[in-house]
Amino acid sequence: MVPVDAAATIASAVLAYLPIVAWLIFFYTRDRSPEPKRAVVVMFLLGVGATVPAAVANTTWQEFLLGSRFLTFELAASPAVSVAAYTAAAAFSEELLKAGVAWLGLRRSLLDEPMDGIIYFTAVSLGFAAAENFDYVLGTFRGTLSGGLGTIGTFQAAGITAGERAVLNTLGHVAWTATIGYLVAQHTLRRLQKRVVVGGLVLVAALHTLFNLSHIAAVRLLRDDPHLVQVAAMLPALLVSLGVLAIVFKRARRDDAVQQEQQKGRRD
Repeated sequence: MVPVDAAATIASAVLAYLPIVAWLIFFYTRDRSPEPKRAVVVMFLLGVGATVPAAVANTTWQEFLLGSRFLTFELAASPAVSVAAYTAAAAFSEELLKAGVAWLGLRRSLLDEPMDGIIYFTAVSLGFAAAENFDYVLGTFRGTLSGGLGTIGTFQAAGITAGERAVLNTLGHVAWTATIGYLVAQHTLRRLQKRVVVGGLVLVAALHTLFNLSHIAAVRLLRDDPHLVQVAAMLPALLVSLGVLAIVFKRARRDDAVQQEQQKGRRD
């Protein structure tokens, strides 16, 4: 018989990673000129690895801004401290790290169209989300097991956590990081000013912060409401983020089409 903790780890990996693989395939096939699969997988693995320094950064910011590593964001002394902690730790640190590992790990020769930046940075964001989701799902397994919910109740709770994060948190990470990927590609290919890229980073960090704060508000203020009401409270921030991604995606498609026409004209 498989030990309970080992079974929980395996189940968490399946619940966390399978939806991410599906998302990776979906976004990869949106590219009309598919990138090398090996390079995409490497970027995905870099995203998984980026969760390690992200965890260190978050803990450091927690200790600095909140005074104790055991003091959660929800228990912050004031809204101002909470906002500062989330902006610095969860939002800006994570977005900077995801963009950083993507930039360092990406060969510039692979960036020949604006859509390429979206695809590679999306792969990083999905790797990051997969590792993060695994941690949360495993935590749910362990918490519910110790709480005496039983096997069925434990799998139901873990399934709910996995499902929510596979949609809400994962698409959030994709929207934020892919937006930066587009701007980085434009900077590399068309000399887009660095301050625009930095401004984009600040924008997505702000959207990430808004998403996190809506989560806190839902948990604290709507704790007596049905769970779906809490989830619905998080949707506005996610929809704004996805709206930004839709604009970026449309522009990348347009830019790719123009570039291909120009290349075709030069060949003719």
